[in-house]
Amino acid sequence: MPRQKGAYVTKTHLSDQFVLAVKDQLRNVRYQIRRSAEGGGPRPHRFAPHLPRPVALAAASVFSQVEAAATAFLPENEHLSAALAFPQPISAYFSPEADKANAFVPEIYYALKGLLRRFGLEVFLVSEQAVDEAVGAVKARSGPLADVALDGSRPSSERMDATVRLCAALSAELAAARPIREMMTSLSGEPAPRNLGRAPNDYCALMVGLAVALASKGDANAGDLDALIVSADLAVDARFAELSAALGSANPSSALAREFAAMIPFLP
Repeated sequence: MPRQKGAYVTKTHLSDQFVLAVKDQLRNVRYQIRRSAEGGGPRPHRFAPHLPRPVALAAASVFSQVEAAATAFLPENEHLSAALAFPQPISAYFSPEADKANAFVPEIYYALKGLLRRFGLEVFLVSEQAVDEAVGAVKARSGPLADVALDGSRPSSERMDATVRLCAALSAELAAARPIREMMTSLSGEPAPRNLGRAPNDYCALMVGLAVALASKGDANAGDLDALIVSADLAVDARFAELSAALGSANPSSALAREFAAMIPFLP
């Protein structure tokens, strides 16, 4: 019966939202413990003692195990971390098969974490629930674009145009959701993009969308994922002022799509 089916879907979605909220809270505690141990600012509570680093790491490990236990309540096909290497073509995130596997949210979540680690950051807090909200907004507003992007019977130029617009929408929604809640500066002293510290959510959101768009071009270099990330990083860093202006415009998805479309033909 339609009503029962709808109620089931709503209940399932709310259950998943609850699990994501619990996981994010556990990650927050783990982050605050590590932050305190590394001397990264005030303690999470004025009565909380400063923890020696070995004790803090052990405590963080315990919270990681509790987080893994919370993940066990998710459907079996959501028990994944970075099973799908980033970035992948748009079909890996929007196809019916990808939708059935519920891989979109965790893959983008782990892609953001991977980017931060790539930039030399070790202690940071990323909200998976915020990623879920961003992905949900893209799916709700960009369904027709996904249909065009995945329609093999359409001309490649038309499919690529829809793909670029879809990737721009993903970047805009991620930037708006602000999933990177906190982060400490690099502990290893490695250089990071100069604009990352100014606006980490904008920078990483732009990189995610642009990297996926580049992976969707179908060029010979598409299999070299590291090259795609490097290309996206250099492009975002060089054009950050223009891309930021697009994000701050009245229609960020459309403005960003124009910026992406102008850049992508010249990127490997």
